[in-house]
Amino acid sequence: MSKATSAFIIDQKVTTQSFVPVSLQTLSGNDQVIEMSGSVVRVDAGGSARTGAILQKGREAGQLCYILNEGAEVIDLAIEATSNVAGASGSVGFQNGQAYIYVWDVTNSLWVPAGNILS
Repeated sequence: MSKATSAFIIDQKVTTQSFVPVSLQTLSGNDQVIEMSGSVVRVDAGGSARTGAILQKGREAGQLCYILNEGAEVIDLAIEATSNVAGASGSVGFQNGQAYIYVWDVTNSLWVPAGNILS
């Protein structure tokens, strides 16, 4: 796997950040776990809308996760207790072509939506 690197100048210091290409995870059925193999998770419903999706638990407090639904179908989350996502009701999930940001709350063992940062 190749890496791309970018540089940022912050307070006259040069900071670099590496980016590792992320594989697409294609779901093949309902009630599947979306693996958190990195900070960016690319997911596709695989040709059919999916229900009962579960986000793999985070590893450390404050961990960030960016979910990008690259498919043409909606992926609905399971309820909060199953999906590991705060406020999940079993009918709201990832709309096609949309990106979502979550923060791992280690105290409650849940991914918490970061909110709409564009509003």
